[in-house]
Amino acid sequence: MASTSTGGVGAFIGNSVGEAAAFAAGLAIGPLLEPLVQALRNETWSQYPDRPIDAATLAQGVAEGKISADTGRSEARLTGIAQTPFDTLVAIFQNAPSVAEAIRLIQRGQLPPSEFPVVLERNGLEPAFRDALAAVSTTGLKPWEQPLQPAEIALAIVRNLLADPGFLPKTLDTDGSSVPAYPQSDLDAVDLAAETGVTREELRIMVGTTGRPSPVNETARAVFRGIANRQAFNLSILEGDIRPEYADLLFEVAREILTAHDWVELHLRGYITDTEMYAGTALHGMSQADTDRLFRVLGRPLTVHQITTGLARGGQFNPIPGELTDPYEASVHESNIKPSYYDLAIANRYSYPSLFQLNALVKASAITADTARDWATKEGLAPEVVDALFTFWQGEQAGGTTTAGVKPKTFTYSQIHQAWRNSVFTDAEALAELEAIGYPAAKAATLLATWKATQANTPTGG
Repeated sequence: MASTSTGGVGAFIGNSVGEAAAFAAGLAIGPLLEPLVQALRNETWSQYPDRPIDAATLAQGVAEGKISADTGRSEARLTGIAQTPFDTLVAIFQNAPSVAEAIRLIQRGQLPPSEFPVVLERNGLEPAFRDALAAVSTTGLKPWEQPLQPAEIALAIVRNLLADPGFLPKTLDTDGSSVPAYPQSDLDAVDLAAETGVTREELRIMVGTTGRPSPVNETARAVFRGIANRQAFNLSILEGDIRPEYADLLFEVAREILTAHDWVELHLRGYITDTEMYAGTALHGMSQADTDRLFRVLGRPLTVHQITTGLARGGQFNPIPGELTDPYEASVHESNIKPSYYDLAIANRYSYPSLFQLNALVKASAITADTARDWATKEGLAPEVVDALFTFWQGEQAGGTTTAGVKPKTFTYSQIHQAWRNSVFTDAEALAELEAIGYPAAKAATLLATWKATQANTPTGG
């Protein structure tokens, strides 16, 4: 047994104990001599730097354009690689763009579509995979053509740009529409979705999430008008993005109620109490303080003239808390008159006699011509009219017995004519005044007829 074992070892390490010992010594001392051997190698290569570059490295350099093909071939021959094998190595190292990059280049028109199979081959794809990537889809879509995304397909169905595959609960008749329809595509929506891995049922769900129901408020109004029922409102909640527990709340919020303005107007007109007014405006979240402010805005005061007549007839002004106590001041402040006009408005609170009343008062010597002129001015008559009237009224004053006993003066022809034109004199009074200054009755009548004809032919009627 022992000799058999020794014989086996001897066949491996030698036939003598001396050889075995030498082999063992060599194995043991080898690592110790490695630095010396390396130093020897370095010195040799330093003296004889003739080692050529590896052929594969040269081929990669040529493929990447870092060295010329001739340089690579010459150097490769030093390693025993001929030109044809070297050119094959170069071809191996020549890269094509990735599949995704090639698709982008074709989309941009920078690479002919005919090169796409070459790109697939250069990327090392097996023939079966190359054929699959280069194949045209069932809808005619080429590999470099971007398919519609599922969300876009769903939206196109909702917007009638793609024919509905039967997903929508109802369609509408648009034949004879006065507005032209956007052209519908003849592509099949389900096939388009399949190109992105979306099934028919998944597309149907996407159509449902894309198409929105009518707004909650408008659906509720349709219920109130009898156009829809409450279940239709509930459906708009379930098909929307509002949780069902808010349905009753939103339904009641959509119910039409009186505005805050209406509640205040009702109180102003005496139909409801202030308590009812506050309760009504509170439905809109309005506080009592803001309701009071709205009340003041909507409640208009009397005009200054109405206040004057009301006070004269025994009426009383009863200001509310915080209101000005003077009725005239309160009126102009609570109206929409600008503050710069307050004093003018208050000064306009009185009325004055009409023109005919003034004429009668002067004739009756109840007022003087000066007073009549002042009142006519305050009544707003034009200055030239007031001047003519004043002249007339002076004559009227002179027509009676004066305190000084002076004989009253008569009117001039111009004064009589002016007074008649301004309707101070009637026809009869004008004839009488003309006769009073010496015109015979016939001539006075002729003058009056001339005045009338002149007045009729004047475009302004004056």
